[in-house]
Amino acid sequence: MSGFREQFHAVEDWHLWLMLASAGLRFAFLDDAACLSAVRVNPQGLSKDGPGMRRWHLPVLQDLWTRGSLGFFLRLQVLVRYADFFLELRLVKREPAILLPHRRNAFLLQLVPITLALAPIWFVTRPFRR
Repeated sequence: MSGFREQFHAVEDWHLWLMLASAGLRFAFLDDAACLSAVRVNPQGLSKDGPGMRRWHLPVLQDLWTRGSLGFFLRLQVLVRYADFFLELRLVKREPAILLPHRRNAFLLQLVPITLALAPIWFVTRPFRR
């Protein structure tokens, strides 16, 4: 398993959490007063960069899909989520999508049929989901 990937600017922490979960690690809420955390609020912080976060959303999902540790149904869920976000990004936001070179052809071979199958449903259900 790879570690923290700085290339996923603005979403590298999300990528790390997904990689940890895909490796079988589990997370739980610890309701204990002895456990403290803090959140640093910065108006110019990366979490305020919506376009930057959208730009790397699809590459993170593609990277997750290329992991051999995911089972069939999880890989299918990643593809469906990718297709859903891809349609939103390209057709609604009119923003470009970044496609990683790693296992690109294998990824596209499975992504294209799922996107084509999802598109008619996506157009009908989109007004009710947003």
